[in-house]
Amino acid sequence: MRNNYNCISVNILKNALILAFFVISPIFIYGQTNANSIKTGVTFSWADPQSAPKDPAVLDYITINGTQYNTFVVPTSYELSRLGEEGDTANKIYNGDIEIEGTSASSSWNLNALNAFKDQNLNHYFTSDKNGKDICNDYGLIVEVNDNPPLNYPYSAPPQVQAISYDPAIPANEDGVLMVTERNANNCFHIAIYGTPKGGGSEGLLGQTFITANNSAIYGPQGGAVPNTGTDYWLSERVNVNNGTIGIALFYLSDIVPLGSNITKIQFRGATTDHGDGKFLLLQKYAVDQQLIECLGSSYQGDLTVLNNAPAKTKYRVTNQPSVGNLSLNADGTYTYTPPNANFMGDVEFEYELELAAPNNHVRETGSVKLSYVARPPAPTYNVTCNNPNDFTVEITSPIGTDPAEYEYSFDGGTTYQSTTTFMSLIEGSYTINVRSTFTNCDLGTSTATLDLFDLKIDGNSSEDACSPTPSGKIDLTVTGGLPNYTYSWTGPNSFTATTKDLTNLEPGNYTVTVTDAKGCSTDKSFVINTSSDTTPPSGTTPPGTTNINACPAETQIDAIVTTASDITDIETAYSDNCGTVTTTFVNQTLTGDQCAWSLERTYTISDGISSNNFNITITHSGSDQTPATGNTPSGTTNINACPAEANIDALVTTAADISAIETAYSDNCGTVTATFVSQTLTGDQCAWSLERTYTISDGCSTNDFDITITHSGSDLEAATGNTPSGTTNINACPIEADIDTLVTTASDISAIENTYSDNC
Repeated sequence: MRNNYNCISVNILKNALILAFFVISPIFIYGQTNANSIKTGVTFSWADPQSAPKDPAVLDYITINGTQYNTFVVPTSYELSRLGEEGDTANKIYNGDIEIEGTSASSSWNLNALNAFKDQNLNHYFTSDKNGKDICNDYGLIVEVNDNPPLNYPYSAPPQVQAISYDPAIPANEDGVLMVTERNANNCFHIAIYGTPKGGGSEGLLGQTFITANNSAIYGPQGGAVPNTGTDYWLSERVNVNNGTIGIALFYLSDIVPLGSNITKIQFRGATTDHGDGKFLLLQKYAVDQQLIECLGSSYQGDLTVLNNAPAKTKYRVTNQPSVGNLSLNADGTYTYTPPNANFMGDVEFEYELELAAPNNHVRETGSVKLSYVARPPAPTYNVTCNNPNDFTVEITSPIGTDPAEYEYSFDGGTTYQSTTTFMSLIEGSYTINVRSTFTNCDLGTSTATLDLFDLKIDGNSSEDACSPTPSGKIDLTVTGGLPNYTYSWTGPNSFTATTKDLTNLEPGNYTVTVTDAKGCSTDKSFVINTSSDTTPPSGTTPPGTTNINACPAETQIDAIVTTASDITDIETAYSDNCGTVTTTFVNQTLTGDQCAWSLERTYTISDGISSNNFNITITHSGSDQTPATGNTPSGTTNINACPAEANIDALVTTAADISAIETAYSDNCGTVTATFVSQTLTGDQCAWSLERTYTISDGCSTNDFDITITHSGSDLEAATGNTPSGTTNINACPIEADIDTLVTTASDISAIENTYSDNC
């Protein structure tokens, strides 16, 4: 198989330059040279013998320089892009001695032309008479299909142009071959190949060449003779129906178009007057035997298309599974191989077949894949040197290969590698060390080593137990940075030494620690332990006093309600001390205010046992006399003999007497009760009257005041007094009432009575 992996053909470079110029000026191309055809190492193998010129000439395979080609890629469409000057009737299609088409004006022309270009029978071909022009090897006379020839064009019209297209596009692979056949091997063609560049892009001209013919027609089987000097056609063992030798020109695609580009169309022109009679085929090798290296224990994610470079829509299947492990091959060529275990080493192989998309689904090739599982590099060891703050050097000590180029080392997790083992001027940070074998490309995988490079730093705090009667100092260290594990070396007063991280039960004095990490870097820090002394007084929040106490402003009474003992309990609950015990002592109290609003301020001393930490607090209780005077309202006086006049009644039952009776009947918890006359109301008449008096009872606090009423009642109990007048005597009248009534009237009697009687009311 031909390999061009490490070089670029001079013709490819030329074609690239030509392509660039062609985009600017597609008609006139100067400096273009023809591609080199294959002129050695070719043999043709035929499917059947050809007894007569009309018999098929089916090509089975071609061997080129030891590589056998039996894959013939056929087009998906045909187009007569520009008709030659001689017209449609000059164009014909033959299959042996049968004329399939006699004119390109036929409605079935395109279909039958396409079938001819698909057939490996080289005696089934296109022919044309005088639809070409003698432009061979003159790129300046190439006129694009949609363009008009220039004014100085030597012919009345350009030559006929035909095109065959491929969908999906055909990749230009390494060792891909373009085959052109020509009856009698005596006509020149211009070949222009179109497609998209490697990596994608718009369709354009990829490359072009002329196919140089013999000057005269050649007849009869020629036994596969090499091309004559200055020509491109091999002279094969087969003939067309006219007994003309079938000439076969062969070109490596890489000598015409860039490798990796995708061919979408081949356009051909008759470059001699006779135009030429034949067909075009692409020969490719798609299935590539692949040998790959994978690292110990990993599942391999592969893609057969990477090396095969087959056309789009190619399908893949497994023909022979690996003997161990599990293979899953997808139709698009991607696959996953999982080894039998995480420590699997050795070779595993499988075989596959690829099938091109229609109309080339007859193209099937097989290939094999060998996966070689190899060990990963051993875990690295290293030495770290601390140069200065934020400056480290790391020296990899293993693995070091017997071949100095065997291993590469990375300090960024595998992003970049270096062959030297020394990493200098490293700043603080976390690094991921990876080792890769240059022989197998295997690295540490998930076993990469993490290295933290940070300056060694000491932090810590010292403290003393002020409550302890014995040495109680302690130092707690926090060490960061460096490379664990750490060692510690302490010095202190009275020849003190220690090698532990943290210290306890320390006497007062200065202590210094030297911390050394695993890479030999060290740093110091000093701490001070002070003399033990409890200088912290108790702490807490003074509890509030009791408010709204119902009591008279008498200390004994208040003390009975809110005792100093309860205050002390509350205080000792609310306060705590770093050394434990809190005691409270009553100092004094002061009562202010009166029964309506009073405050009792008590002073206490809080102590933790150290007199210098003692302090006083005050708790204030407050309250008032909230209980009104109590008693039974005295009854009013009844059956008083008096006229219904307030002055008469007031003289008989005075308000002073009422007040005295009330103040005698009522008492108060805080002592004094006073009664105050408010008002009185007299109702009724002399026969029966009531006098209702209202009084306010007070214990001295207006909030406790309330009103009562006492009702006195009576009437006029005294009859009128006087002397009854004497009757009239010696009245001269008959004993007739009417006569007598006339002489002494009742009215005069009444007047005399009322004059002699009087009443107190």
